[in-house]
Formats: sequence, structure tokens, C-alpha cells
Amino acid sequence: MAEDAHTRFVEGLRVTADHLQHLQDRLREAVTDLRRTVGLGHVAWGLRVEARGDGVAIEPGVAFAPSGVRLALDTAAELALPTDDGSPEGGPWRVVLRAENADRTSLRFHDAPTLITLRTAVAIENGAGPPLDDDAVELASVARDASGLLAEQNPQRFVAAGHHAHSGEFFEDAEGRWHYDGPPLAAAPGAVGPPGVAGPQGAEGLPGVAGPPGLDGPQGVAGPPGLDGPQGVAGPQGLDGPPGLDGPPGVAGPQGPDGPPGVAGPQGLDGPQGVAGPPGPAGPPGPAGPPGPAGPPGPPGADGATGPRGEPGEGLRDDAPIVEEISWEHDELVGVEEAIERLGRLRVGFSAPLAPGVLERQPRVVQVWLEPLTVEQTPAAAAALPILAIPGNLRLRPRTADWSPAADRARLIAVLRTGGRIIVRLHCGFLVTADGQVVSASVEALTRVRAPRVPGGVFESWFVVRA
Repeated sequence: MAEDAHTRFVEGLRVTADHLQHLQDRLREAVTDLRRTVGLGHVAWGLRVEARGDGVAIEPGVAFAPSGVRLALDTAAELALPTDDGSPEGGPWRVVLRAENADRTSLRFHDAPTLITLRTAVAIENGAGPPLDDDAVELASVARDASGLLAEQNPQRFVAAGHHAHSGEFFEDAEGRWHYDGPPLAAAPGAVGPPGVAGPQGAEGLPGVAGPPGLDGPQGVAGPPGLDGPQGVAGPQGLDGPPGLDGPPGVAGPQGPDGPPGVAGPQGLDGPQGVAGPPGPAGPPGPAGPPGPAGPPGPPGADGATGPRGEPGEGLRDDAPIVEEISWEHDELVGVEEAIERLGRLRVGFSAPLAPGVLERQPRVVQVWLEPLTVEQTPAAAAALPILAIPGNLRLRPRTADWSPAADRARLIAVLRTGGRIIVRLHCGFLVTADGQVVSASVEALTRVRAPRVPGGVFESWFVVRA
């Protein structure tokens, strides 16, 4: 039985680049066949586009470009309408996914790329622009009228989910992924009506075509044997049969005379080393050996002349991105129920959108701590108290960081009933905005006082829980 083309590895095989290339090519063929079955140039799941303000929001999802490459958004994205692409004031625009290749420069072999990466870029472009190439897919068209911004998606570009009802609608599954339910079917035929009144008998038709021959009947009774025929001509002689088995060995004959001497055998092994003789006269001096290791450093020399004064640096940027808002009131005093409500929807808002790479990595940059007692409540006998970490789940979006506790309500009440201070810490040094700036930990949003915006750092704010 035939097999699909593949690479067979056996013990001791020297694997070459051809083996690995053949293995990769067969895998790519299989993946491409499956993608063609789903539909190239179509959306497999997700990628719902919604108009929002002066831009659009795009849900995560996967599409396959006409060229067969995978276009994927692992996290939700928000894009603002372009202002310099030459589009009319009301559009139209188009939302496009496009594949972009790169490689790992550290893994190049003689400047030849060896590890190729694929990145999906998402953009809003002029709707009247040139046709898209085979590495891109249009997700939606966007236009503005008197009622506002409107985003429309063509259902024919979406692949129906495996189990669907042909409602023509989009639905969200249990994991939050969007799917297309399939185009609506035509109306079903109505019920069969009662038979009509029989009409008059028609004229006799032409004779039909002859049918196929019938089955063979049973075999008849055998007749008497016929007369003997003449003797046939002798056939050719048959081929010789295989040789017979060997007979038993004969009786040994008398011993013959001695033969001539044989060829000399190989030289034997070396014997043990003899006693060392007296030392010979000294030979001439050999060549100089390699230089020895460097000696310890000498004492520092005298200071040189002072160099010219350098140019002043850029200094701190006054427009660095900062934390713009928080979902609680800084340093407020609340009860246990109010504290649980605030913990359930902690949100930090940024003054500029985060870079797509940060949204893809989702770094764990938020810590929520509980100081069990405030300074005023701490008994004199307690020299120090531990700080408790409250575990939770973090979701970074383009303009916000949303945190919620992992523990259930009963456990939070048990922890918070003794009171204390809830401290929210945001590690800003790991957050980079779309224009390449690091978010500053400035507390300008809390104090309303302008101060130099130093990139990075840890932003801290808190609220106090009554015991």
C-alpha cells in the first residue's frame, strides 16, 4: 500500500539539510491542503470589527491569506482612523490584515537567514487604494455618515463554524471566540397538496426498447462421452530439477608428505623497555616558548588633561505617557464590601495606547498587596507585620490594565475583615506605547501637580479598609 511522502530516520543515519527540508516541505503541504479546504482568503474564526469613537476595535481571530499564510491576532486591537492617507472626509476605509516576514539575525549562517518569522500587521487604509496582494485579507469597510462611524463586514468572507444552523448571524462560543453561523438557507417547500382528478386515457404509445436478456437457465443433463481423439505430439523436454543433497563425507586418506615452509608471519609485539642508558650530551637550546600570562597591572598613571565639555543631553520629555486615571479614589477609607467591589474591577488607564508587542506578551506588571494594619492601628507589641500578596488575573488592553482577584468572595472577606491598606503597584518600565516611549510612573493623575515625567519606575496608589 502506498504511503504519503515522508522522511524515515534510522539508527546511525547522518541527517542532512535535504532530510530536514523534505520533512518541512511535506508538513507545509499538509497544512496548506487543510487551509485550502477551509478556504483561502477567508476568516476561519473571530476577527469581528466594531466601530468605536474615531476608530475601530478588532477581536482576536485567525484568517488565511490567498497565498495560504496564516494571519492571526492573539489579542484584541484598537485602531484610530488615519488622517493623512488621502481619503475623503467620510471615507471609505478598509481594515486589512497583512503578513510580514522577518528573521532572527543572531541565527543567520554566513548572512543567510535560517529562522524565518511571520508577523501579522493590522491597519486602516484608504478604501480606494490599489487591490490587495495575495498576502493580505480585508476584514471590513468603514465609512462615516450623519449617524457616525459605521463598520461593515462581508459574511461571504467568513467560514461557517463546523456545527452551524444557517442563521446568517455571528455568535460567540464559550471561550469568547466569534464564529459565522452560515448563510441562511432558502425557504423549505410547502406541504404536498391532494392528488388531482384523473384525466382521459391517452393514445397508445410507441413500443418500448427491448429489455436486457434474462438470466441463464439451469444446466442440462451431460451427454455420452465422445470418441477418443488421435494421440498428441510429444511435448518439449522439461527443465532439469534442482541438484540433490550432498552425500556423507568419505573416509580420510593417508597423511601426505610435509609441504614447503609457509610465508613468514607478522612481526610480534614489542618486548618490555630496556634499562635507560647514561644521559647524552646536552643539545642546542630549543626555540623560545609562547609568551607567559600577563603580569599584574602597574600603578595608575597621572590624570590626563580635561577634555572639552560635551553637548547637553535631551533631558526628560514633558509629553511622556503616564497613568491617566484609576478606578478607585486614592487614600480613601472604605468598608469590607466596598473594598471587595473595588478589587473586582481594578482598572488603570494610560494617556497613550500600548504597543502591539506588549499586548501580545501580556507581561505581569501589576501587584496588589495588603498591609494587615495601618500604623495607627498597629499594637505596640507588634514589631513588624507581613505584607500579604493578593493573587489575581491581569488583562492588558491598548489603553487600560484591568485586574481582578483570583480568590472567591468568601476568602477575600476572611482576609479583609481585619482591615488594612490595599496597595496597587504598576511596574511601568515594562510598558511601551505604540510610538516607542516607556510609560512613566508619575503620580500627576493623583496629585494634579505637574512634575518631570521620568520613564519607567513603579506607580503606587492605595485605599484603606476599615476593620
